[in-house]
Amino acid sequence: MPSSPFPLSVCPENVNDLIRSLNMFAPVLQVLPSTVFFVKNMRAEYVYANDTLLHRLQLSDMAALIGKTSEDLFQSEWGQRYTQ
Repeated sequence: MPSSPFPLSVCPENVNDLIRSLNMFAPVLQVLPSTVFFVKNMRAEYVYANDTLLHRLQLSDMAALIGKTSEDLFQSEWGQRYTQ
């Protein structure tokens, strides 16, 4: 298995730490128009997403996404598949 590019003491220990560490990369994640980036918690709920995903889902802001699952957002059978 490849080693982590970060020392173990720097690696996020939970989702909240991960999101805080992503803040330094947020500008890059926001300007990649063909790249969808998101983070989900252990309950498969969105906790972070870039503007590309928000735009594709026709959501006005992150608050409309946080806490929702793919099943909540995708009305077809794909919602359940994305959640699995």
